[in-house]
Amino acid sequence: MTVKGNPDICHVLLTYVEEANYSALGNSTHLRLAAFCDKRCMTIYLLKKGVDHSLKDHDGKTALHYAAEMGSQDICQILVSYGAEVNCLTSKIPGMLYMAEMFDENYNETPLHLATLHNETCVAKYLLKNGADHSLRDGFGKTALLNAALKGNLDVFKQLILNGAKINCLTSRNERPICLVLCRASYYIKKNTEFTKFKKCMAVVEYILENKAVYHPIITRDEYEGILGIFLHHPFLDEAQKKIWFCRLYIDSSHLR
Repeated sequence: MTVKGNPDICHVLLTYVEEANYSALGNSTHLRLAAFCDKRCMTIYLLKKGVDHSLKDHDGKTALHYAAEMGSQDICQILVSYGAEVNCLTSKIPGMLYMAEMFDENYNETPLHLATLHNETCVAKYLLKNGADHSLRDGFGKTALLNAALKGNLDVFKQLILNGAKINCLTSRNERPICLVLCRASYYIKKNTEFTKFKKCMAVVEYILENKAVYHPIITRDEYEGILGIFLHHPFLDEAQKKIWFCRLYIDSSHLR
C-alpha cells in the first residue's frame, strides 16, 4: 500500500491495524518506503498519523537517509519540517567494514554523506542550509567533502568549502582530497571510456590547486609517479595540457615516502 502511494487505501487499512510504523518488508517502515519511492502525499499522511521518522532499518537508515540517497529534496524538506535529525548516523559495523569497502558501501553515515556519495547536489545543498554537519566522518573516516571529491562533484565541493569544510582534510588513512581525486581520475583514464567522469575529477583538482591547497599525500614516490605518468602519456590530454599538469602536480620530494 505504501509503495503505490495511495493515502486513502492506507487510511482504510490502518483503521484495522494498530501498528502504523512497520510494513511487512523486513525491518522497513511504511515511512521509509514512502521516502524511498518519493511518495509525497503518503509521506505527509504517515507523519500526520504519528509514524516515527527516527526509526531505523537493519543498516541504521532512517527515512531521511533514504530520501537523501534517492535525491528527493521535497521529501527531505517534509521530514525535516517534522523534526527529522539531519545529522543522524547509520549503523557502524566494524567487523563488516572490509566487505562494505569492496562494494562502495559505507557505515556511520549522515544523510549528507549519502547525498554526496550519490551525487545528489540539490539535496546536499538543502541539508547544508538546514544544519548538516560537514565535519562528521563515516566508518572509513571520510567527510562529505571527500565524497564530493571522489565523485568529481565540483558544485557540492565548492559549497562545502563555503560552509567551512577544510580543503586539506584527511581521511583516517591520512589521504587528502586531492590525492583521492587524482587516484580516481587515474582509474577513469585507464578505462578509456570514462572521459566525462575524468574531466569532472580534474575540475575538482583544478579548483583545489587554484585555492592553494597543499598537495601532501601519504603515498609512495612510485605511486605518485605512476599517477603522473598516466596523465603525461594519455591521448586525452594534448601536449600543452600535459605540460600544465606536470607543473601543477610537481611536489617537493620530502612529501613522499
